[in-house]
Amino acid sequence: MPPCASNEQAVHNRAEKSIVVVVIIVVVAVVFVVVVAVAAAAVVVVVVVVLVVVVVVVVVVVVAVAAAVVVVVVVVVVVVVAEAAVVVVVVGVVVIVVVVVVNRTGVAVELCVLSIFLELKYIPYFKKKLTC
Repeated sequence: MPPCASNEQAVHNRAEKSIVVVVIIVVVAVVFVVVVAVAAAAVVVVVVVVLVVVVVVVVVVVVAVAAAVVVVVVVVVVVVVAEAAVVVVVVGVVVIVVVVVVNRTGVAVELCVLSIFLELKYIPYFKKKLTC
């Protein structure tokens, strides 16, 4: 074999090795890009899922707080109405006692003013007894 042939073979072998190295580098680069893209997509998915969970938790907390506020308002209204009803009953009893006492003592003017002021004219007993 002439020395040129061995040089030619060496150049050919180096060219093949270079092509193999370039192919390996390209494959590694493509795999790296794909892995990075998949990882980035996974991070985006995780971030979106976390944001959705946070939004759901915030909505649940807001709804729970709103429900608690509604319950408190309802309880306060019921208590206030109950207290008002007790006050109305007590005032009504006191007014009836005062009217009966006034009626028995014959003070008709005070009875008329009291009945008009407290708007007790709708009670049938007072309609019969009072003539203002």
